[in-house]
Amino acid sequence: MSDTMGILRTDEKDVFTVWSDLDRAIQGLITDASGEKGIIYACESGHFSIPKCYIPHMAERTLHVTFTYQGERRLMRVYMDQDGHYQESAPGKKIVLGMGNWGRSAEIMTGILSRLDLYGEVLIDIDDTDDKGFTKL
Repeated sequence: MSDTMGILRTDEKDVFTVWSDLDRAIQGLITDASGEKGIIYACESGHFSIPKCYIPHMAERTLHVTFTYQGERRLMRVYMDQDGHYQESAPGKKIVLGMGNWGRSAEIMTGILSRLDLYGEVLIDIDDTDDKGFTKL
C-alpha cells in the first residue's frame, strides 16, 4: 500500500510544540471542511472526531495521530527523527508526516501542510510508490 507523505523542513524538534501546532492545523482543516465554528468532541466506537495523539515508543520519536475527516477515520504518523532520510528532496533537518494513500489523503495532507508553513519549506508526495517524488507546496 502506498502512502501520502509530507515534509516540514525545520530545526524545531520539540515534540510538544510540534503536536500543538499539528493539532491546531488538523482542527482548522476539519473546521473549514465542516463549516462549523468549533470542533465537536465526539467519540464513535472509541474513535474521536478531534485529533488524538499517542507515542507508541518514545525512543522512536514517532507520534501517531488519529482523527476523523469528512467521515474518514485517519491515522497520521509523525516522524521526528528523519533528518538522514529524503536527502535528495529535503536535505537537513526535517519532520516527516505519513498517512495511507486512499480517500482524501492528498486533500488532508495539503491542508495540514499549508497550515504548518510557519516551520519553513513544506513538501508533499501524494503517492510514495510512483516516481514523481516530493514537490514544494
